Amino acid sequence: MTPREFDALVAARKQITFRHDLRTGLIACVFANAYRRKGRPAFKPTDFVPGYTKKRMSAEQMRDKIFVLHEHFVKRADQVEKEEKHG
Repeated sequence: MTPREFDALVAARKQITFRHDLRTGLIACVFANAYRRKGRPAFKPTDFVPGYTKKRMSAEQMRDKIFVLHEHFVKRADQVEKEEKHG
């Protein structure tokens, strides 16, 4: 196994673990919100995920992400359009 493959496995494992933690947090969130006092803010599933911190993106990171998404959706729209013409 190459170091790159190992890093990919570690990243995949972290993502799977986070997903499991988030699902557990969702269950805990439902129970906590069912028994919270009126007027109190609602809990979020991430409130019950250990070590979760929301990462803030810089303006440049947001711009880059928007450009990537835009390119993806424009390409996808072009593909759909071609399929409809040749359909």
